[in-house]
Amino acid sequence: IMEHAKEQPDQYMFYHFCGCNHESSDLLHMLTRLLKELNLHFALNKTIPTDLKDMIESLPYFLAETARDEQWILIIDAVNQLNYDVLSWLPESFPESVHVILSTTPGLTYEQLKKRNWTTLELPLLDEAQKEGLIREYL
Repeated sequence: IMEHAKEQPDQYMFYHFCGCNHESSDLLHMLTRLLKELNLHFALNKTIPTDLKDMIESLPYFLAETARDEQWILIIDAVNQLNYDVLSWLPESFPESVHVILSTTPGLTYEQLKKRNWTTLELPLLDEAQKEGLIREYL
């Protein structure tokens, strides 16, 4: 992702890392951030709902509005850590210009995503030497 960002510095990316603090696992907080950022970046001038149900219903419309401008990437790390037990908030499909990258651990969320027949990539767990290497290289 970072390489892509270097190669395409003008391409919009929305990042959300669930579980890094209390608010980051709150679906209402994440959707509020997403809709506000889409509104700002794509100059949508849309009213952002304050109710979770209304936000979930409006998400596909916000996404459709962004489709006419440019390609962009939606990244949600640890989507399984959101305080919402099902993925009903997440649209079944996205406009072609919206590329989605989600990460999750095995479990209910992973099983729900598999049922959507989206392209998946399973990453093996790192062994101790790999973990130490990452820590030394990046921290």
